[in-house]
Amino acid sequence: MSFLSPPKKNKIELSDYNYKKDIESRVFLSSLTLFEADILKEIIYNSLKFNIDELTSIFAISESEIHPFLLRLKEIKLLDLNDKTIIVDKDLRKYYEIQIERLSETFEPNLDYVQSLLNQLPLNVLPNWYQIPKTANGFFEAIQEKTFASPKIYQKYLQELQLEEPLLNDIIQEVFKTPGYIVKASLLREKFKLTKEQFAEALLKLEFHFAAFLIYKPVKDQWEEFVTPFSEWKSYLEFIDRTECSSISNPQEIEKIFDNEFGFLGCVVQCLTKAFDTSSICFAKASTLFPPLLNFSKVVEKLSSMNLFKKNPSELILTKHGVDFLKQNSPSQSMALYLHAIGSLRTKQNDSRFTDRDAREVEKSLKNILHLDWVYFDDFFAGLRGPIGVKDAPVSSKKGKKSAFQIPQYSTEEKLFVQEWIFEHLFSAGMVSVGSLDGRLCFKVTSFGKLSLGDE
Repeated sequence: MSFLSPPKKNKIELSDYNYKKDIESRVFLSSLTLFEADILKEIIYNSLKFNIDELTSIFAISESEIHPFLLRLKEIKLLDLNDKTIIVDKDLRKYYEIQIERLSETFEPNLDYVQSLLNQLPLNVLPNWYQIPKTANGFFEAIQEKTFASPKIYQKYLQELQLEEPLLNDIIQEVFKTPGYIVKASLLREKFKLTKEQFAEALLKLEFHFAAFLIYKPVKDQWEEFVTPFSEWKSYLEFIDRTECSSISNPQEIEKIFDNEFGFLGCVVQCLTKAFDTSSICFAKASTLFPPLLNFSKVVEKLSSMNLFKKNPSELILTKHGVDFLKQNSPSQSMALYLHAIGSLRTKQNDSRFTDRDAREVEKSLKNILHLDWVYFDDFFAGLRGPIGVKDAPVSSKKGKKSAFQIPQYSTEEKLFVQEWIFEHLFSAGMVSVGSLDGRLCFKVTSFGKLSLGDE
């Protein structure tokens, strides 16, 4: 028996409000030329009553040239004509003032737009459409917290979204599989054999489901319709695409520290074994057991802090813990090295910005490249987007007039922590192999690393 309840779906019923008005306005806007849109904006932002000569003067055209467009505006009841006087409907002016905001190259379907979209609905509709707690301080704030609080939350929302009409799912699939995540509306209408009205209704439903949005772009002398995702999500997906890691094309030229993924562990075991007969090993002899590319002083600190050796001025003295370590198999020894590193972070958490949570975040990010071979560290780091140090995970937060899923900007100290965790601690545990190519650090997740990270 499953104790998980199925995800609740939003109950979007367009018939709960005057949706045909929205469809008519969208169809109308899609028919406008750039010039007609400019005239419409001038009328919207003018007073409720003014002389037609103002328009002919501003746009340097005759009354006979502008009159056909004014008749179209009269048909949609935006205005009335009394001889040369234009009388604008107050309510429709307010309505179209919101609609024409989309006729701009800078328009984005962001949180501000979502809020304005919902503000057009009657108040009694929102609780019926969306699963909003009765204790919520505000409808929009509750929707924002439930749906747009972070990329992870929004992605989960999309994954659980239940759309009863196959057409809506088909449109979403077309948008997300198209490079750049933007599709011409005319192509969608043609593919799914939709009239302009049918298409406008489908997009209205998708917008109220926060899944895809209609925008307009100037193409030649016309405002053309396009469909695109929620703008913050589109930017987030573009960041992922832009920073996606790829395998190094010439891995045979990489200068590797070890060819074997357990190379460091092998050196440690060899050092312990040579110290076993005499209970100690001198620094000079021990240093020859490790590659010159490794910092031997750091190696000594690690082995001492793990209590495998005790350190005196000239030699390493084998401990009982070191003898016990020798008796373990390789995977157990590797995990001991790893758990010691995690334990060190926990011990130092009061004196350091970094904790074991940060280490886990680095490892979680490594799961994104498990399918790859060798990668450059700086390429991997460029795509990092989890919280490290004092950073928070990407959230939806206000930036001026728009909102964005902010990608963390990491400091030099935070980058050094990520580098150290991979190139020292995961490397010593055999979870990654490390090296360099043309002066750039590179690494790959080993078979043991993939197993330890839970992917295999």
